[in-house]
Amino acid sequence: MKKLLLLLALAAGTTPLFAQTEAPRLSRADAIFNTPAPNLLKHRFHFALGAGNLMAIEVTDPRQLQQLNDLDSLLRAVWTTLQPFADSLRKPLVSRRIDYVVTRADTRIRLLEYPQQGLQFRIRGSDTAQVKVEQDTLRIRLYTPDTLRERRELRLYTTEPYYVVERPYFVTLYLNQVTDLTTLSAADLHWALNHLKEELGRHLYDRTPDYGLLYAYYNVPQRRKITPLDPNRFSYRKRSYFNPYVQLGLQFVRGAWVPSTAAGFELTRHPRETRQVHWRLYWEPHFFFNRDEKGALLTDRNDFVTFAYTDKEYTADRRTIRFSTHLAVGYLVRRAGPWLQPGTVKISVPSAIVWQQLQLEPEFWFNDLFKGFSPSLKLTIPFD
Repeated sequence: MKKLLLLLALAAGTTPLFAQTEAPRLSRADAIFNTPAPNLLKHRFHFALGAGNLMAIEVTDPRQLQQLNDLDSLLRAVWTTLQPFADSLRKPLVSRRIDYVVTRADTRIRLLEYPQQGLQFRIRGSDTAQVKVEQDTLRIRLYTPDTLRERRELRLYTTEPYYVVERPYFVTLYLNQVTDLTTLSAADLHWALNHLKEELGRHLYDRTPDYGLLYAYYNVPQRRKITPLDPNRFSYRKRSYFNPYVQLGLQFVRGAWVPSTAAGFELTRHPRETRQVHWRLYWEPHFFFNRDEKGALLTDRNDFVTFAYTDKEYTADRRTIRFSTHLAVGYLVRRAGPWLQPGTVKISVPSAIVWQQLQLEPEFWFNDLFKGFSPSLKLTIPFD
């Protein structure tokens, strides 16, 4: 009997308790100041600032960078806010991490101090000095407000049809001393942010983005990109891909306003991040309107098969009017009404004026080796 009781006691002692088997929970402090943790956001950009200092920008969506316009002003505002803790920030031989969290309601700050493990010294000639090796970290958490529609699982928490979610993004500084924040070059910070936006180009405005993971590493004092290794690339994604293509158009030709549509396929190539080259093949119906003797509206549809080549440069500000190389050749394959002759060809050369999503291009219609020549201007909205 005693042996049986002893075996039962041993079995009970080796059975883990429920509380002991629970996964460790995130502390409330980490939930506020370290969520999401570093390097967890999808798109990350690093900037070597010189003297061993480094800056990292992490975003969940490149369009968040539209809210970030002046890094120098941001860092000066953060430094001003940290002044009540100036004595702690100047402690020698201590590495520290500062989490600076901006919310809709307030700003929250956490200071963590890490005394050095062991002693490190630097000897120059006859001088021996104790030195600090580890860097200080300043992690600034900003957000963009996203208004989302109500979903079923959220009805328990709000009766509003819309609610606002704070989508985070981060600017992180890794500094030899946190006081180096005041000595960073405003010109370097300006170049870093604006050069990043220039290279991102259309990604700052895409409503239906096609990018994957975006990453780059820059040497700011030297004004150059270090990685990706191919200097013409910006992200680790496919450089060429096929997509369906749709466009709408309107032009005045042969004495009439002629709307058109187009549907087909395009091959897109990225020679570099701010440049896109498109090869397109599409079916393009044009609609001519007329009235019969009784005044009834008639619609004559004339269809072209069109091949187009477009070479575009993108900038961060899509409101800028710019030119793109554009060449298109279309051949009439379906004819209706008195408007066009069999074998009509239309050509668009050599460039187009682009503003946001609108494209204005010269187009020339003719048949039988330039008979019936008609110049025109075509306004196009390509959905690429």
